[in-house]
Amino acid sequence: MNRKIEDLKKASRYSFMRDVMVDTICSNMKDNKNLFFLNADMGAPSLDKYREKYDKNIIHCGISEQNMMTVACGLALDNNKVFCYGMSPFVTARCYEQIKISLAAINVPVCIIGIGSGLGYADAGPTHYATEDIGLIYSIPNFTIYTPSDSISCKILINKIMNENKLNYLRLDRD
Repeated sequence: MNRKIEDLKKASRYSFMRDVMVDTICSNMKDNKNLFFLNADMGAPSLDKYREKYDKNIIHCGISEQNMMTVACGLALDNNKVFCYGMSPFVTARCYEQIKISLAAINVPVCIIGIGSGLGYADAGPTHYATEDIGLIYSIPNFTIYTPSDSISCKILINKIMNENKLNYLRLDRD
């Protein structure tokens, strides 16, 4: 199956939740220097337009999701609002211990954003399945889990999370 993002976008009258999420967070960086967006080797064209403009607030952590959680903890402990973005299986299952110890045990205000929950990346094989992400995060204290149903509810939830001072997990569909 050949997946062309531009063709998928043309088929829908709504924006992708990922694009809405990135725009909502990054457009707030102009007025909030304590807002950080960490990502783990994720190509997101919607993020590209903000990378240079907010190069101190958008941190590319590479394929190192576990380290990204520790970096997020340090930033949050310094009174910053932090969003960590990556594929759902990698920011939940692969990072379970770091999330439990570095984020939840201290209860820092970080939002983990997982994209492609469930079988969203099934075409990439079983390493990319995220069928247990809710169960894993639910088992860790101090988390609130959000699953928006469309781009409108995604924007509402991002704005809500920005004004909260707690630990969150936001699950987004791939497209």
